Amino acid sequence: MALRLLTAGESHGPGLVAVLEGIPYGLPLTAADIDRDLARRQRGYGRGGRMKIERDRVRILGGVRHGRTLGSPIALWIPNRDWENWRLAMAVDPPQAALVDLAAADLPPLPPEPGAATGAPLPEAGDPRDRPEGPPGGPWPPTGAGAPTGAAPAPSAADGGSLEPGRAGGQPGRPRPPADGRLEPVTRPRPGHADLAGALKYGARDIRDILERASARETAARVAAGAVARKFLGLFGVRIQSYVLRIGEVAIPSPVLTYGEGGRPPVDPDRLAAATEASPVRCPDPDASRRMVEAIRAAGQAGDTLGGVFEVLVTGVPVGLGSHVTGDRRLEGRLAGALMALNAIKGVEVGLGFAAAALPGSQVHDPIGYRPPDAAPPPPGIPPEAAQAGADGWRGPTAGFFRHRNGAGGIEGGISNGEPLVLRAAMKPIATLRRRLPSADLLTGAPFAAHHERSDVCAVPAAAVVAEALVALELAAAWLEKFGGDSIEDVQRNYAAYCQRLANWVRPRDGVPTPDAPGHGGPGRGSA
Repeated sequence: MALRLLTAGESHGPGLVAVLEGIPYGLPLTAADIDRDLARRQRGYGRGGRMKIERDRVRILGGVRHGRTLGSPIALWIPNRDWENWRLAMAVDPPQAALVDLAAADLPPLPPEPGAATGAPLPEAGDPRDRPEGPPGGPWPPTGAGAPTGAAPAPSAADGGSLEPGRAGGQPGRPRPPADGRLEPVTRPRPGHADLAGALKYGARDIRDILERASARETAARVAAGAVARKFLGLFGVRIQSYVLRIGEVAIPSPVLTYGEGGRPPVDPDRLAAATEASPVRCPDPDASRRMVEAIRAAGQAGDTLGGVFEVLVTGVPVGLGSHVTGDRRLEGRLAGALMALNAIKGVEVGLGFAAAALPGSQVHDPIGYRPPDAAPPPPGIPPEAAQAGADGWRGPTAGFFRHRNGAGGIEGGISNGEPLVLRAAMKPIATLRRRLPSADLLTGAPFAAHHERSDVCAVPAAAVVAEALVALELAAAWLEKFGGDSIEDVQRNYAAYCQRLANWVRPRDGVPTPDAPGHGGPGRGSA
């Protein structure tokens, strides 16, 4: 069965839904497996005020029983805590009907105020930069909670909202209808967003109909689904991690493309991961991490935002995922497409990427070597059959073949070659910034200076975590295409048989393949 994902939900709606179909029967899975990645997505220096409100946790609504998947679609629900502030503006029913329901509702308490001890990660780059900003010279703090341009602030007691306890649904300190300025149509598109293009495409006269779904808040649902795919791949020793290489002008080179004499880079994936997660911007280089933080702080103080580049490293990938036979099955195309579908991503590289265009072929293509597969006990987390076929925790099963470097980024001819996958993505700066850019009203065409709502100054560290999820989903889909089965036991059995075939691929005599061994002889003539 093909792996399929569908997400639903709006940024300020009740919550986000992800339905993942195709995970086989019998995968051990709990909410904690998913919550870890949801928490990682919320961290990072430069995040905005929304992270003070949300504390993402998943509820598994279907497809799992007693800690194991059932082979049926897995339904995941991530509530939006900020929904309490938007119940009328984002109601499903028409406003008048929603108003009646809201007035009669016995609502739960509002989320704690920003900075309360909720355990939610707080944005270290906060202060006024992550708060909504009103017109120049206007009052501070603003009364709204970050409504985009064109929407009025939330109601207060002065403009008709009720703060009285004892009324139906009333709670002390909670603004109540009838007035809610967020119902006003949003007509002022923000440069760099989907606002204008989406409104014109769909014929929407209220930009909120576009911006709520276009928001990067939706990526929480994809991270939740990706965590399931990560758990599946982990059964076979596949590991996915990411780290930041650039924020603004501060950059470091990839730590994994240059191989040493042993046919692998000098960096250890465990140490790389530890250094990454210890950094507030998820950069493994401490000096560069410090300078990145300073760059984000300076950009925020200037009312600006910063983008950057992150890298995704996948170790333990076997040779043979993807295919050369048709364009839509080529692994690099599928992975690049998944990464380009992430909000604000404007470029993707595999291996050397664009740098390969400036080098001669002798410095780009990766020389091939061979060493007999090691039958020693496998490293932790690697199935014994994979170790017998050459898996070592860095590479996956390869029948003993390896590359002396990894300019290809683990993919040749659309097929994984057993080396780690190395993928990079370039993220543009966040489009919502305090430095006002010119725009034009959606309905009148009148010019105006775009306003600011709460936003991140830099979200590159978080985007890297989302990218891990997208890569996990695409790899899990390719894995099931090659080793598919209805249950985890089926997939494991098919994978073990493949590893055994690889382990017996070369039958060496004194270290030299016999003439009748599969693959003996030189490659055919190349052709364009």
